[in-house]
Amino acid sequence: MNSRAAQAIPVVRVLSRVGSKRAITALSLAVYACFIYTIITSAKPYMQNPASIGMDTSNYYAAGQRLNDGHQLYALEPGDRPVANVRSPSYYWSYPLLSPPPIAVLWRPLAMIPGDLSMYLWWWAGILASIAFVAWLIPRSSTSLQLLALLLAPSMATTLWSGNLNALLIPLSAVLWWAGSRGKSNLAGFIVGVSTLLKLMPGMYLWWLILLGDRRGVRSVVVTVAAGLMLSVLGAGLAAHFQYLDVAAQANSVGLSGLSPVSIARTMGIGPPFAQWAPYGIVAVCAAEAWLMRLRPEWCFAACTVGVALGTPDLRIETLAWLLVAMVPFAAKRRRSAPTRRRRPRRPTPAPTPLPPSTAPAH
Repeated sequence: MNSRAAQAIPVVRVLSRVGSKRAITALSLAVYACFIYTIITSAKPYMQNPASIGMDTSNYYAAGQRLNDGHQLYALEPGDRPVANVRSPSYYWSYPLLSPPPIAVLWRPLAMIPGDLSMYLWWWAGILASIAFVAWLIPRSSTSLQLLALLLAPSMATTLWSGNLNALLIPLSAVLWWAGSRGKSNLAGFIVGVSTLLKLMPGMYLWWLILLGDRRGVRSVVVTVAAGLMLSVLGAGLAAHFQYLDVAAQANSVGLSGLSPVSIARTMGIGPPFAQWAPYGIVAVCAAEAWLMRLRPEWCFAACTVGVALGTPDLRIETLAWLLVAMVPFAAKRRRSAPTRRRRPRRPTPAPTPLPPSTAPAH
């Protein structure tokens, strides 16, 4: 088939006019839109209401409400808002919240808003932030990175619609790369500190700041975490923080998904207690890789991001969306290094003609 006959094919004609790169970008964004639509209509229709019992927004709201009522954070009392993951057939957790206390303290003022408004505001904030992140990332990524983004489409679609904190922290991590790579150390440290307080695993980005030699950023992390812990103790009590150690231990050993490193280690025949160390092994490998790539900040950041994504004991399909953050440095770098329009060189200005020596008589 000659080129003229190929141009007659509608698909080929469209690609030739639009360009293969733009076509792949449009296809990637369309696939993400399809996955989002499928998630909310068919796969997980209960996600259409953030106030539904079992949604992460409902769990956060219930945690803030318990603290406002003077009740225990990690136990239910009569009159508390129900939580679906307590002794339900599909879960085995005996605690109504698996997150650290700062997220509940953050939700104390939100839980005071009457009705379900706070849950809807949180939910829509996560949706819009995640959509903006994907809409920024995909057009700026290379074709190979766009293919990787397509593989992560089910994960990101579930995350942005779930109301989970990750829907906000994943886009915030893209801002972290921008701040760290532009010398905005205080902002970068603040982002790492807040993310660590709320989710723990993003604390691995502190290693990235250390390897960059960003002392101001490291100090900002320490100050942010210290101030956040003080506020958290004031808002939730010291006992709740010690109790969270038991919560984390149970969350890392029961009710794990099939993607969890602990579950995979058990499937491979590795018994306790060594199977519980599998996530820490992943974190150690990623930390070592980041150290090897310390002179290349984008690869160092990507290695730390892989540790954040895969180093959690209870790895689920939603958690894999963190891998999109590893693409951010390369998308941003590619955007900055895009070829610019050349300007026509100016013609050199001719040098001025020297004046002839004066013939006037000397005085």
